[in-house]
Amino acid sequence: MADFLYLAMQDLCMIFPMLLISLAIPGQSDDPYPPDTICMAEDTVGMIECQKRALSVWDVRLNDEYKKALDRVGMASREKLRQAQKSWLRYRAANCEVYESHGGTIHFLLGGGCMLRMTRERTLELRGFDAGYE
Repeated sequence: MADFLYLAMQDLCMIFPMLLISLAIPGQSDDPYPPDTICMAEDTVGMIECQKRALSVWDVRLNDEYKKALDRVGMASREKLRQAQKSWLRYRAANCEVYESHGGTIHFLLGGGCMLRMTRERTLELRGFDAGYE
């Protein structure tokens, strides 16, 4: 019993400082677009519906960042960015469709996850565009 208590206290002594440090370090909550994980708490049908709602939110974010990026880039880059975005939208659709082409609810989840992941990544990429793209 004493060995168990000693090991438990040793683990607690290691975990507690890490917990305090993690609470003191900002960053995770500073992300304006944190990853969506709430959909994982539902059943399969609920997860699919949740992914659809989350994708709608991310699409709004994507369009917002795209418009801001168009305003930030120089005139010479603006048309290239438009063409790149159109190509990216086609690529995203084709890439994620591969997951759903097998049918079954798990494949819809995989396809939805693909859409969410790619949309979030592109949103953050566009957010990083600045006026240096002349």
